[in-house]
Amino acid sequence: MGQADIKSNRATRVAKALAKIEALKPDHIVCKNCQAHLTDLVTLESSHMEGIEAAFAARCELCDQDTWALKAGTNAVADVSNTIDSVTGGVGKVGVTNKSKS
Repeated sequence: MGQADIKSNRATRVAKALAKIEALKPDHIVCKNCQAHLTDLVTLESSHMEGIEAAFAARCELCDQDTWALKAGTNAVADVSNTIDSVTGGVGKVGVTNKSKS
């Protein structure tokens, strides 16, 4: 297999992975503090986070708080929440939704 084929195959895999994550991105997330609908979502790098399929974040302009949305198993969500709490020195609010993008 030539070098171009190897790069092409890798590029194809990366493109598919990014498309999968984009398909998981919700139209909005609800601010954990004031319940505003946040639509300016940033896709976070999650490829090295065990148990997390996708991660997104948004900053609320109304209350100046960050909110995260994860597509992940329960243990992974708990780990991320604990990590955020230890880094920020706060106690996060964890909510669960099973709503999927239609």
